[in-house]
Formats: sequence, C-alpha cells, structure tokens
Amino acid sequence: MEGELTSLEQRSSTWHALLLALSASGYALISVLPVLFQVDSRVVTVPYRSAFLIASWIFVWFSLVHRRRFGTGRYLYLLAAFWALFLTRMVVDTVFLDEAIGFTPYDYWTFTLGITLLPCIAFLVIPNWATMVLAAEMTIFVTVVSAAANLWVGWDEFVVSRIGRFQTETLNPIAFGYLGTTLISTSLYILMCEWPGYRERLRARPSLVALLSLGQMLVAPIVGVAVLYAAGSRGPVIGTMLCILVIAYFAQVKRVGKFARMFVLAACAAGALIMIEPVLDEGGGILLDRLESIAIADSTNLSDTERLGLWAGAWEQFIEHPFVGSGLEEKTFRFYPHNMVLESLMATGVLGGALFLGIFVAGMIAAIRSLRWHGAGWIGLIVVAQTANAIYTGSVWGSQVYWHYLIAILALNSVMSRARTSNPTQPAYQAAALLGPHSRLQ
Repeated sequence: MEGELTSLEQRSSTWHALLLALSASGYALISVLPVLFQVDSRVVTVPYRSAFLIASWIFVWFSLVHRRRFGTGRYLYLLAAFWALFLTRMVVDTVFLDEAIGFTPYDYWTFTLGITLLPCIAFLVIPNWATMVLAAEMTIFVTVVSAAANLWVGWDEFVVSRIGRFQTETLNPIAFGYLGTTLISTSLYILMCEWPGYRERLRARPSLVALLSLGQMLVAPIVGVAVLYAAGSRGPVIGTMLCILVIAYFAQVKRVGKFARMFVLAACAAGALIMIEPVLDEGGGILLDRLESIAIADSTNLSDTERLGLWAGAWEQFIEHPFVGSGLEEKTFRFYPHNMVLESLMATGVLGGALFLGIFVAGMIAAIRSLRWHGAGWIGLIVVAQTANAIYTGSVWGSQVYWHYLIAILALNSVMSRARTSNPTQPAYQAAALLGPHSRLQ
C-alpha cells in the first residue's frame, strides 16, 4: 500500500534510528561494563567502537544499494575543506614533527577517523519521518538506561569520595552531564512541541506499550535534572538552558496550550526536587558553587584557571602563526584548548578557522530551523546542546556526538531548504512530507 514501509524499509529505518541513539548515549551505556567487571576499559570500548563503525558503513552500503537519499549542499564543501586542513595538521604533528604531544598518534588517528569522522558518512543519509520518531524514543530509552546504570555502578564511590561531581572510571562528569541534557531536551521537545502527533501515536499502540512510552517520556526530564546536578558540570547546564529557551519559544509558536506547558514544567520541577534530594545530601551542591564561580569570576577555581590558560595559549599560538596554524595542542598544557573555534584557528590558521566558523554557524541555523519540522527538532536540540560543549569543553577530533548530529541536521536542512525554495509559501510541516515515508531517490 502506498505510504507504508516495506519490511526492508522498516529494518533500514530501525537501523538508522539505532545509530542515532547509540551515537548520543551508546558509549555511556557500554562504559558501565569495565567498571562492573573490573577490566581494562579498552577490552570493552574498542570492540564497541569497532562495531559501531562497521554498522555505520554497512548502513551506508545498504543505503547506496537501495538508492536512499543523501544530503547534499554547499556545507559539504566547507566540511571537506576544513577536514582536509585538519588532517594535514595531524599528519604533520604525528608523523613529521619530533615534538612530544599529549596524546599518542594512535589515539589521535583512531579517535578522529574511527570514532568521529568515518561514521559521519552514515548520518548523511536522510532519515524518513518514521526514523526520526523512532530514533527520538530510542535515544531517550538508551539514555535513561545509561544514566541509571552509571549511577548504579558509581554511586557508592560518589558518596564516599564526596568530590561533588559524579564520574566513573570510564565516564567523566561532562559526558555524564550531557546524558541529562539529552533527556531533558528530547523529552520536553516531544511533550511540548510535538504533543498532538505523539498523542496520536500513543492511541495507535497497545495500551501497555503506550503506557510504558508515556511513562518513559515523563520520567526522562526528572532523571535528567538529577543527572545534571550529580555531574556538577557547567557545560551541560548551559546547553540545557539554551535548549529549554528554544523549546519554550517554539512551543509558543506552535501554540501548545499554556496549561499543558505549565503542567509539564511543574511536574518536571517537582519530580526533579524529589530525585535530587539524595544528591544534595551526599554530593554537596558542587554545581551551584561552580555556576557561582562563573558569575563572580572566581580566580581560585582550578578548572577555570586551566581553561583560561588553554584559551590564552591557543590564541597566542594562532597570533604567532595565523596562516598555517601552530599545532594540534596548546603547548604549555599539551592539551586541546577546550574550545573548538580556538582549536581550529590554532591548528589550521585563519583559513581553517573561517571554514569551521562557517560550519558552526550553518549548523546552528539548521538546528533552530529544525524545530519547525515535524519530528526533527530533537536532533536540532542535541546540536544546540553540543554547541555549548564545542565552545566550553569540546575538541575538534574527539567530539563525535557534535559531528554526527551536525551532519544529520545539515543533511536534513539541505532537503528542507530545497522544498521551501521550490514553494516558498509551503508550510514547513508540508515540506516535511519529503522525509516520509521512504526518503528514496525517484
């Protein structure tokens, strides 16, 4: 029947959705195993990363064979040019220079190619509407399980150490905090911006499945707040605040009822207070202290001092070598500068920095636009949140979630922009029909 997915297309849609979900939170889930079984982390993470890379490329091959639509546009030229410059810098620093670097060449190349760059090809495939809907719920499920599993294996050490920032041997506080950001942004987007469509999907499901789905959606923002507080990391909090502002604006644009919005926010706030009470008792409110250190410019905060030193050093290296850049790392700390814009300028010079800024801005514009497209806004929100990470914490070569979702949203934007250009009066939700059900080349 026209409009229905064949079994082959359903499997492809499920595969695509799983790749999106695992990109966001799969590593956090798998990172529990080394802690649980007390083995070296690479025993688990290397096979997982390899499996993800292989799965992404099998999906690319399948999509080519079955003529699935890939994203195209000028952004591909920007991406190709920037990565050509950055990979050239990696070759120079890891092969030809004798200077010591903070990470081994093996780490640089495996992270950059195997974890970040090569899987990006899979995210050029345009997801159909069914894929985006399924991927959103899969992402919430995987992220809730990841957060719960990490809290389970790391809670005792968190309480005993009283350092105020939750982390495990394999997952740092920032990565853990972004699980909370993902839960809050994705679930609130569905509840506040996509509620009519989500309600219809619930009605079409068996009662138990619908109840579990709605329960997961309501629990997700509550767990998310608890995760943010336990992590005690400011980057995820900033990213979450940006996402909530965007959601609030587009909920108003889409005319979601004021009562519904207030009810959801009040329920989330009440549940969050209940969930974080043990964290407040055991963890010590480190997040509030760290946020306060931003407001008062606390120079005694070691994390802030190191970050400012990295930023100043990276900028100085760029000023000294503005045309070709100076290296992959800030030379004083031998570390990436925790700011992808500065890192691109430092590593590739003014041309590479300009290319990255073009990609960065194009990604943010596409992410904001996506809130007008049915089913796609949660992908844009993850890009918004990861943009905060890019400015405050991320690295060009190691921020795989940023790059995967950036590619996905730019690919979607290329389709939607062509649809709106061919018919400027067409509403975005009608243009989104291009994304479903098949998203194949004709």
